[in-house]
Amino acid sequence: MLVKRVIMLVEDSMFDRDLKPDPDVSHLSPQGAAASRSIILLFFQIIQMFLGCATVAGVWAWNSEEKCKATSEYVIAGGVMYASYLILFIQFFFGAYLSSGIKKV
Repeated sequence: MLVKRVIMLVEDSMFDRDLKPDPDVSHLSPQGAAASRSIILLFFQIIQMFLGCATVAGVWAWNSEEKCKATSEYVIAGGVMYASYLILFIQFFFGAYLSSGIKKV
């Protein structure tokens, strides 16, 4: 029953039909499910970029001991890439989900 209702909600939202609230599943909506999925996805992307920065830092440290054949240009480029994406994802996360809603001009 619940699965059928969720499928109907998704189909209704896809075809722009009027949705009638169901008290049993009032907390479920396609918009709410999409928002929670996007928060989780963004959180995992932030973790991925943090781990990428840690990996690049490890390669940099390993490279300084002459055990690694990675060139410093590649290590620097990787660090800049991961750090910039980490900063962008964190800014987006705070702006989209944690801001108070007051926009500074």
